[in-house]
Amino acid sequence: MTKKQKNTRNHARDMIGDYYLSNRQVENENRERQQTQKEWSTSEKVLLVIILLGAVGLVIKYVVLG
Repeated sequence: MTKKQKNTRNHARDMIGDYYLSNRQVENENRERQQTQKEWSTSEKVLLVIILLGAVGLVIKYVVLG
């Protein structure tokens, strides 16, 4: 009798393939979502104002007072 050959699989290739396919699907969903979303949400506007105020504060601290 001959020995039954072991069915080997390349698990690294499977994991990389799954990672690639899932990332491609997520990227397509994000692209569709961004195409439909044109307006900025309230939280995005608030965060932008906070970042701008921080930048102005740094300019005042280091340029005007420094």
